[in-house]
Amino acid sequence: MVRALFSLLVFLLVIAPVRADGAADADAGSARLEANDPQTAIQLFTRAIQSKQLSQESLALTYHKRGMAFYKQGEAGRAILDYTIALWHEDLPKEFRPRTLNNRGLAFEALNHHETALRDYGLSIRLNPNYAEPYANRGNLRRKSNLNAEALLDYDMALRNLSERQAKLSSLQENLTTGKKIVHLGTPAVEYLQDAKRIDGNPWVITGTLLGKPLSDLQPFWQRVRARVGVKDVRIHDLRHTFASTAVTSGHGLPMIGKLLGHTQVQTTARYAHLAADPVRNAADSVATSLRTALG
Repeated sequence: MVRALFSLLVFLLVIAPVRADGAADADAGSARLEANDPQTAIQLFTRAIQSKQLSQESLALTYHKRGMAFYKQGEAGRAILDYTIALWHEDLPKEFRPRTLNNRGLAFEALNHHETALRDYGLSIRLNPNYAEPYANRGNLRRKSNLNAEALLDYDMALRNLSERQAKLSSLQENLTTGKKIVHLGTPAVEYLQDAKRIDGNPWVITGTLLGKPLSDLQPFWQRVRARVGVKDVRIHDLRHTFASTAVTSGHGLPMIGKLLGHTQVQTTARYAHLAADPVRNAADSVATSLRTALG
């Protein structure tokens, strides 16, 4: 009996595989993909998928990312399969669908399935007409087929969308600095960061999956948060808008809010001006009511 129990213990500790958390494997796979290590990324993504611990949205995104890893490794056929599975999932975020179709088009093109690639580029453009990359990819493929006039139209659209995107990036330039930037945090946020678990040998407060590195990609974590609270269409940047809107409706002036957000141009903060009318209106009502009471 003792011998049997000992054998079982050895099996559990040594022979039986240790199942890692699926979400952690997906995050680690993303880090390895970003580090240009597709082979390890594929192993981690596969383990995450097999764990059956991912939400449906995270599962779809993991297939999408494993497809990227397969494509980087030169396995276009397996990339196509993963991209197709991701597209089958209703929970694949809508902002990822144009990218997945564009990536699948590249994989089809690598296998010389040009008509299918053109179809996927077209579907990607239909879902997001402002997405420059499928225009450029379709232009390249049309140029290879000597469809020069159509290729020029695609290149023009790609450049136009890139120019518009660059203009948007320029308008947000005040939020990006090349040096250090002071960010004023409220006491509750500071207390939360102070209570965050530290990892020996890692100096960062918000740590990543790579040893000694900070978290480089918030999206996998954010996707799990959205799945847990049941909100699919909220972006991380939307939280910034919520912060600003709350500050305005709490009675803080636009110049102060601009400083909190790190804006260098008044026009950037002015988008919240319409919200500032509510506390002003409330103040006017309060003053008017006091005067009416005083006048009898």
